[in-house]
Amino acid sequence: MRLFEMLRALEANTENLKLLEEMNRVLVVAILDTEKDVLATKARSKRQTVLLKTSRPMKERASSLRARIEALSERLDRLNNQLWLWRLFGDSVAHLYLDKFAIKHTFFETESYDVKAGAGMMTGKSGLAGEIGLLQEALKHDVPAILCDVTMRWCRFPGQDAKLIPT
Repeated sequence: MRLFEMLRALEANTENLKLLEEMNRVLVVAILDTEKDVLATKARSKRQTVLLKTSRPMKERASSLRARIEALSERLDRLNNQLWLWRLFGDSVAHLYLDKFAIKHTFFETESYDVKAGAGMMTGKSGLAGEIGLLQEALKHDVPAILCDVTMRWCRFPGQDAKLIPT
């Protein structure tokens, strides 16, 4: 089932926590795969840049290297856009369970009116396995939940009138 179809099915039946768990899994895998591509693309770009700056290549070779660096930069932009799209699906799930006024409180810092930082990289995150365990535990106890890392900035949400549970 595609993510859009999963989202529509979840919208039709928000009590289907198996589908919610599957959607979390699909989003985590998609985000991790895309992040792996981001890291590989950054590494290739860095190697090309170092080669351009340190090897003093001939004009044709330098032009070729610059073109590759530009192509890698464009690929990196596309991959970052893909990460953004994956997280929009996570945000859509949060919107199914959270009241629109409750979501507002997840967007701003509690000590100021500053916007909270967006989601970071999941790849290499030491606590990811523990967070996935907490997610599965919540779902096992019939509490709808989604990982913060598969959204732009939201958190877990128990019940219809959500109270956020910090990780």
